[in-house]
Amino acid sequence: MTRIVFRCDGSSFFGLGHVVRSLAISSELRRMGAEVIFITEEDRVSLQKIREADFTVDVKPPGACNDAYTRRAFFEHHADILVVDVKHYAFSAESVKLWTGWHAPVVMIDPMCSGMSEASLVIFTNGHQDMDTLSLWQETWSVEKDDSAPMSSGRLTRHAPTATGRMLHGSEYAVLNERITRIQLGREKLDKGLLITMGGSDPKN
Repeated sequence: MTRIVFRCDGSSFFGLGHVVRSLAISSELRRMGAEVIFITEEDRVSLQKIREADFTVDVKPPGACNDAYTRRAFFEHHADILVVDVKHYAFSAESVKLWTGWHAPVVMIDPMCSGMSEASLVIFTNGHQDMDTLSLWQETWSVEKDDSAPMSSGRLTRHAPTATGRMLHGSEYAVLNERITRIQLGREKLDKGLLITMGGSDPKN
């Protein structure tokens, strides 16, 4: 059985989007036969949502080094793949290169850090991510303009390869909850209102 570790966090400061997205992916992976373990920081709401979904959680102690703790937990759980979905902590290229050097694939979702240049798979669901922002890593990416794609000038071509893997770029790779997918495909009707949020949080209101 493939064992996959998700490194993601949620809080009142930056919201639960990363956790919810990772849970949607994890639920599908579990249906496919994989075992999923979450590594996350202490947060009551995040932990509640992960545990309600019946996933194992490894809570990173406050102040613990993110890289060191993630590596230790990964090997203690005898995991095969690491999925990173965090915004507030940057995984360095050197750190990610260690994982891939151990033949452990690393998947990064919407990252903006040097580690993305060494990841096995980078997923950018933001179809509006522009070349100016991504040019920080252009030395390690093969970037081409795709005039045939429904994208404005300057965006990255989908499936552009990174130094060690590939990148999936565009809104078609956005992660949706299974129920939203069923509604989208017409397999389920929406009998109540639908609230759409754009990420982030507003804890004072």
